Amino acid sequence: MLLLALPCFSGMAQPSPQYETYCNSKYGYCVDYPSKILLPQGESGSGDGQVFESKDKENSLTIYRDLRDNMDPDVKFDIVTAYKEDIDVSESRAKKTVTYKKLGKTFYIVSGYEGKKIYYQKTFLSEDSQLVTCRLVYLESDKQLYNTLLDHIMKSLR
Repeated sequence: MLLLALPCFSGMAQPSPQYETYCNSKYGYCVDYPSKILLPQGESGSGDGQVFESKDKENSLTIYRDLRDNMDPDVKFDIVTAYKEDIDVSESRAKKTVTYKKLGKTFYIVSGYEGKKIYYQKTFLSEDSQLVTCRLVYLESDKQLYNTLLDHIMKSLR
């Protein structure tokens, strides 16, 4: 296990990351992101989401309106169907290992490894019953930092 040495500030609190909020005007969802760590890359051309990347482009936060439920109007696509698709590692293009999964009534969480990176994904039903997905993907060597950011980011989804 790789441990990162953090500077010790005697008697001082560790500085907290600064968060800004990204809100998607087309679909009405929002998320907080650590603005000095993950930088916005601009909304997609279709306006369905945003990618935030670290300066070295190795770590990313992606939030988007999940359009799988609009692909075929004859197929009922709901939170359970999306969850089953996202935990099906046999369909994945990347080497994917799911290490945690949880299905709720209006959300699900899937996390694990994609290749040499850790991923954490939360998909939820927005107020107007649309699927919104937020994925944080980061190098295992950056685990200590991103694990401290993860809780705030995922709790901020709305």
